[in-house]
Amino acid sequence: VNAGFGDEPGTKKGLDYVREFQAQAKDPYALALVANALVAADLSEGADLHPPTLDALERLAGLARRDGDSVFWSSEVASFMGSKGLTGSIETTALAALAFQRAERYPDLANGALGYLLKEKDSFGTWHNTQATVLSLKALIQSVRGGGENANASVKITLNGGQAHTLQVNPQNFDVVQMVSFEDINPGSDNHLEIQVEGQGSLMYQAAASYYLPWEVLDQYPDLAPAQDAVSIDVRYDREQLAVNDTVGVTVTVQLNEKGARADSALVDLGLPPGFTVLSEDLDALVSDTLEKGETYDGPAVQRYELTPRQILVYVSNLAEGQPLTFNYRLRARFPLAVRSPASNAYDYYNPSVSGENSPQTIVVQ
Repeated sequence: VNAGFGDEPGTKKGLDYVREFQAQAKDPYALALVANALVAADLSEGADLHPPTLDALERLAGLARRDGDSVFWSSEVASFMGSKGLTGSIETTALAALAFQRAERYPDLANGALGYLLKEKDSFGTWHNTQATVLSLKALIQSVRGGGENANASVKITLNGGQAHTLQVNPQNFDVVQMVSFEDINPGSDNHLEIQVEGQGSLMYQAAASYYLPWEVLDQYPDLAPAQDAVSIDVRYDREQLAVNDTVGVTVTVQLNEKGARADSALVDLGLPPGFTVLSEDLDALVSDTLEKGETYDGPAVQRYELTPRQILVYVSNLAEGQPLTFNYRLRARFPLAVRSPASNAYDYYNPSVSGENSPQTIVVQ
């Protein structure tokens, strides 16, 4: 309906089916999808909300869970994109907030859901995966659309009474994320961040901090050590010393460790040591092998890859416990140097908490 196909016969027939059987939607995720579809359809007709729509919204409201001032919905099924656990809850909560806001019903639940989404934002300003981020942004933009379009404010952000940045928020950029970075902080002591707003508008913000530790001291901080329980990734070079223009072979093995675990879409992020060139024909062969196996192949397979200056991103399908994925590729040394590659990691793309990491690799080129 929102995409402009509300008058299509197939769309109308589908909406009639959803209205008739909406009471069979029991899980919060499925019910939130139903509520959004029905609300969108009713609003497109310019009429009041129909009884099936009101019933779906009421039942969705009854499934809300509270955590202080926050409100969220948890699902017992994987989302359309395979999200479960935290990311599944984020998708479901965002959908519920969107439905309530569009319908202009249950404003207390909608506001509580928005609070939950803000609390669950990660340090990168997103919500852990693509679909959860898209739905969260839709819900948040819907919440600020009325007041945000009239925003006209100057925001001054000051660190420790010294460094300061000033941002302007107006009707042209109210729905754009503006980022400010402070680098000259005081390690080992408190840092005070002050935000002053002059003007009008309801604005949201997030403060996040990041830091780095040498790998060799990581054992001193067991709470920060990367978890290897859910996913194991092993990256091995066939030699650690070579000459310029020589090649080194790399063997990668990724496996899920939890009983019955499965990741329909996984991402393997391989650290690329500086001064090396990837022989992409090896990776091309992996993708071609997947195509030759065809759609009926249900084992782990490399679907595609991307190269960046610091990493190789390998997209994998059908990764399952008991069926590890092993593949090989080569790197060519371009310069004489002693380097350490970035760490490598692997995770379920739509459930990034299911992850594992492999420490950096050291290699010497003479």
